[in-house]
Amino acid sequence: MTMPMLLAKYQNMVLLTRVKKTYSTITNAINLAKADIGDTTNITSIFNLSNTSAQTLETMKKYFTGAVLCDSVNSNSCRAYRVKAQYGKSNVITGVMEYMDTFTPPYLKLADGSFLKISQYSSCSTMRTATKCITDSSGNPVANSDGSDCEREEYEWLDRRCANIIIDTNGTLGPNQYGADIYQIGVHENGQLKEVAGYGNINTILSSDEIEYIQYSVPEE
Repeated sequence: MTMPMLLAKYQNMVLLTRVKKTYSTITNAINLAKADIGDTTNITSIFNLSNTSAQTLETMKKYFTGAVLCDSVNSNSCRAYRVKAQYGKSNVITGVMEYMDTFTPPYLKLADGSFLKISQYSSCSTMRTATKCITDSSGNPVANSDGSDCEREEYEWLDRRCANIIIDTNGTLGPNQYGADIYQIGVHENGQLKEVAGYGNINTILSSDEIEYIQYSVPEE
């Protein structure tokens, strides 16, 4: 192997080790919470559907030794930052590479340097609306009036998550990219934690011991 290949292999091994450690820390905290509450079957006893996201985050905080609640953007240590897609995501009309998401407070800063953010839902079965590009008869995206993006249409989908967890396994350190150091995990009513498609294949990675993402850069904003 060449030196760049060896370096990339080492970096991926570091990322893989951190993913596994953070995931283990989360599942351990959930198990501690279950034991404390005395309910090992119903996940909503922890991810309470009546709670706000901040309340669930505060509830979970005590199950992470040394965790700090980062609930303000007034400090550099609690800042919001941009997150890249797992694979190169570009505007289908302009071709410009774009960021995909933003990691914002409130979130927990765990003792090992990883971050954990929880979005608490009020139901474990919610019909949601999203948008997709309108395509022509050849399957090509149709540009909107100013040519800045595709023309979009809404569609509905059924979200069966009770809550959503976003983890950043190394905090603000790079590459801040889904599939590398950042992942979304859906919390389902039966207690299962499932990867959220397109936001880091964490279940696949844990079973295969292989990090799966494409390194790419985006223009500075």
